[in-house]
Amino acid sequence: MTPPGACLLRLARRICSDHTVRRLIEPIVADLQFEFEEALPRGAWVRRRVLWSGYLGFWKALVLHCMLDTFTLRGRDGTTRRALMFSLLAFTLMTMTTVLPPLLSFHWTGSPVGRALLALCLVPQALPLSLPSAVCVGIIAGMRGAPLTGRRLVVALGMGFAAAAVAWVAIEWLVPASNMLFRELVAAELSNGQPVYLEPGLNELGLSRLGQRTDLPAVRHFHLIWALIAAAVPLAVVALGISARVRRLPVALVAGLAASLAYVSLMLTFDNVRPETIVAIVATAWLPNLLFGLAGVALLRLNRPLAR
Repeated sequence: MTPPGACLLRLARRICSDHTVRRLIEPIVADLQFEFEEALPRGAWVRRRVLWSGYLGFWKALVLHCMLDTFTLRGRDGTTRRALMFSLLAFTLMTMTTVLPPLLSFHWTGSPVGRALLALCLVPQALPLSLPSAVCVGIIAGMRGAPLTGRRLVVALGMGFAAAAVAWVAIEWLVPASNMLFRELVAAELSNGQPVYLEPGLNELGLSRLGQRTDLPAVRHFHLIWALIAAAVPLAVVALGISARVRRLPVALVAGLAASLAYVSLMLTFDNVRPETIVAIVATAWLPNLLFGLAGVALLRLNRPLAR
């Protein structure tokens, strides 16, 4: 018979360091097994209570340890985990920040279920902005103070490409449907439930249908969306270059937000140019990515050479 906690111990040995397993995990599992042996003569319900209490204590201790390790610089082996944790936190907060203002500004008189559906419709269109920003903040905060290495460059680029892939999926399939549903819900609310026909706009076409159009507004929107999808990659490079020069968490968070806002401001600045030729449209759409990519490479070169 497999002793209780054996599977948890094997899992912990795969995802935690040897030091964490010896100092934290093994004592918890040993206490769980001892208490279970003590509860054997006392009935099935007592044994179940001891098991569930031990399992809950195990996960509480593991989550607390991960959170403390995320927000401290006790070691540099966990930079990848810290970067992912901070990216997840930043993504959640930034998505909520993007969704809430338009939701609160609209006076909804329908049911709470309808308001919840309205909020869900706003989430996909927030992803192309919140994902690159979250990657930028997460890399700077999670890898702050750590020297540049080839492994960290691969991790940063991997996070950037993963965020770009998720943003592409959202814009291609989720955003058109959610935007159309949001417009229909709002139109039904404003017309007191009367049916209203709405023509799909550029935001409701998706990349594949948008790429089939040849009019200048559609071409401009097509390249702007693709540039926004790819923005996570140059922002990840910039964030990695900044992270080696930052050690304090508040400074890292401010730097990540500042870099994200700088990219959005640059993108909006070029978006207001309104070029009239295809070449100028492509250039103004992709120029922010090019500038941030060059800035990221320059920051990497200013720091120490990448180690293996």
